[in-house]
Amino acid sequence: MPPMKREEMLIQVVGVGCGACQRLESDVCIIIAETGLKARVEKIDDPLEIALMGIFHLPQLIIDGRLVPFIYRNRASVERVLAEHIALKSA
Repeated sequence: MPPMKREEMLIQVVGVGCGACQRLESDVCIIIAETGLKARVEKIDDPLEIALMGIFHLPQLIIDGRLVPFIYRNRASVERVLAEHIALKSA
């Protein structure tokens, strides 16, 4: 992963509490701890709120207010998405 910027990011884990949603949240927290990324993690787990956001494939990530389209497979998929977001933010 590229070097992390020091600005705090807001990472929202969108999911209703299934196993994949829990693993995604755990992976995000582990990546933050290991990389020193300054980020705050929040959960959005209310099914009505999620539906009103137009999100129907779970789990998902919202980074700095932007829905990041990806399919959660494993920790590497999260690292890739965060690296892409940081690269775009730096550009």
